[in-house]
Amino acid sequence: MEEKRVLTDPQKFFIVGKRELAKFERIKQERPLTKPEHDREDYVKEALLRSIWKYGIQLSRQMMSKYMLPTDAYSDVQQAIAAIFYEKLPNYDPFQSTPTTYFSRYFKQVIDEYIHKDSQRLSQYDAHNVSK
Repeated sequence: MEEKRVLTDPQKFFIVGKRELAKFERIKQERPLTKPEHDREDYVKEALLRSIWKYGIQLSRQMMSKYMLPTDAYSDVQQAIAAIFYEKLPNYDPFQSTPTTYFSRYFKQVIDEYIHKDSQRLSQYDAHNVSK
């Protein structure tokens, strides 16, 4: 007997959003998007990001709190989180995991890179030792 999977509300939200984005991708293969279609595509992507934005910000504050960082560090990391989100969004399958589970490792990666490479100017070896 097959086990029925229960999807979370965020997963359902991403299913709807990704279906709409897939529709725009199909249209792009036939013709360029119209201005309203392009605006709608941007709106859907932004809504998906907003749905997990709080998680990304919370994760960045948690990971960065123990370091002395410049005042613009959080805004730099927020931009990096948004960029990695949009980059990895096409690969996310809402039927396999929740959005926070999927994007967590990518968010942690950009936060970690900022802390250890951009901010601390440490080698990968040194950064690993600092993390310990």
